[in-house]
Amino acid sequence: MRNKSMLLILLLFPIIGVSWSEFRFSFSPVLSVNNMPLLVDYNKATMREFERYLSMPPFADFSIEMSLPKCELVLRFDFRQVPSTFLKTGGKSNLPYTEGYILPTIDLNFPRVGFLEMNEDVLSFSLGRRKIAYGSSFYSFILSESFPYFDHLWINLTTGSVLGDLSYGFYAITSDRSIYNVPRTLIGHTIQILNENVLISVLEQNLVHGAYPDLEDLAPFILHHNTYQIGSNIMGAVRMEMSIGNVLGYGEFTLDDLITGVESNSTESNPNAFGWLVGGVISLLEGDEFLGPRMMEADYSVRKSSLLRGGGLKLRFEYYHSTTYMYNRKEKEGRFVNPLWIEELGVVNGFFGFPYGPDATLGLVGAEYENSIMKLDVMMECLRKGTIDIDSEYAFPYNENWYGLVMPISHEFVISAQARYLVNPKLVLLARAKIHLRESVKYDLSVGFSTSIDF
Repeated sequence: MRNKSMLLILLLFPIIGVSWSEFRFSFSPVLSVNNMPLLVDYNKATMREFERYLSMPPFADFSIEMSLPKCELVLRFDFRQVPSTFLKTGGKSNLPYTEGYILPTIDLNFPRVGFLEMNEDVLSFSLGRRKIAYGSSFYSFILSESFPYFDHLWINLTTGSVLGDLSYGFYAITSDRSIYNVPRTLIGHTIQILNENVLISVLEQNLVHGAYPDLEDLAPFILHHNTYQIGSNIMGAVRMEMSIGNVLGYGEFTLDDLITGVESNSTESNPNAFGWLVGGVISLLEGDEFLGPRMMEADYSVRKSSLLRGGGLKLRFEYYHSTTYMYNRKEKEGRFVNPLWIEELGVVNGFFGFPYGPDATLGLVGAEYENSIMKLDVMMECLRKGTIDIDSEYAFPYNENWYGLVMPISHEFVISAQARYLVNPKLVLLARAKIHLRESVKYDLSVGFSTSIDF
């Protein structure tokens, strides 16, 4: 009888899985008019150039999405033009065409989305590859969805308390070990109090480099800072959010290094380094969330420690300050960067968190409107960048201006907008515009559509 029951379960499991599965093929051609500079050196592409490549949806994609009660599995194969071809020719479209070739040329670095997510009242977790964001701000010094994706495991436990929901989170993110020829793993844990109007989150994270994590690194209930391990770079953060009526305010302070009185005369000490942000969102109109299909990597993003809710009309105001030596270390593999190796582009260097790195300030103003058939975002960014970056010299004696910005200071102003309009459940119109004002005016305008077949 037991064997017959097991056989029945094995026979029914694929049927149940298929009945709750969705197979989707999407076709999303996009054309662009721009005067962006062409890529000259294939091995020196920046993350901002690679992000422009990813700002267009893939020309085509095939996805498998399995939905179970409180559980979701997604595997998405995106068929894109080879990134070096896109950047070399100015990115006039997302069509997989290369001059001189008859057959389509497809970037084989996929998938960029694939994960299993479960959300229960007590336990939730996400395992796989997707974007992750920390907090309600557009960027964060901890984890920001400006990065293409994170290979991760995130586990969260939640219970009730007199102050609200008390939760404990633990995450691990792996970095490409082939670039520095050593393994690199970002391990973090958070404690959070959340109720209807207030969120307080405390986080510590440890970048383990040059070695695979051991039980001391993976132990979720110790302070990594007090283990004093070789090959560990520790930072901590505090985040607070408060909602009053239609206004959501938030702030984050991330401490990378702090010189104490004992360490101040030591040549072995690292300089003061931290980043902070303040911001807020004003909800002017209530509304529903966009019901269009998920077509961009950001549509699969998971956002942790946030009171922000979608839908309606919102205004956003934010200010960021990153000090001179934020994210930096003597060992290259110990810096808080998350490089990717991209075929024909080589190493593309990005940050886990704040995309502009150290020695920078950023002012951001944005407007977001969303209802069931339309989604529109407009944003203006004013960036001031000092001369110190993540590859600058990091050795004693350090620059006295550890708070930044180090002269000479460059200025950049960016205006961006993107819109989606749902014509019907199978057709979405797309538009995007971006203008860069620095030494000259650079523009990038694109339009297209997306249609899909479900089976």
